[in-house]
Amino acid sequence: CHPFAHWAIEEAVDNALTHNDDGTTVTVRTADANGRVRLVVEDDGSGIPPLEVESLQRQAESQLVHGQGLGLQVIYWATESAGGSLAIENRERGGARVAMEFPSA
Repeated sequence: CHPFAHWAIEEAVDNALTHNDDGTTVTVRTADANGRVRLVVEDDGSGIPPLEVESLQRQAESQLVHGQGLGLQVIYWATESAGGSLAIENRERGGARVAMEFPSA
């Protein structure tokens, strides 16, 4: 993958480990997706606060709507800079899923 891909991957795993309880399980899966590398980081923790997801999706912040940190922004910027795509969501049964796809190098 592109050299920036590692920043997105490291940040996604670090966020899953840092922003959840000690008993949270973090799973990382990879796959070949039609010539692209797909990487999914999932956890069974408390999920991502809705304000964080909204701030990332809007790609604009205001005094009233803004993220608490830069973790999700780093994932977004690194993925986009690497020519990839990103999907972040909270899972129905708890936890979060961060799915990234990168062009194969």
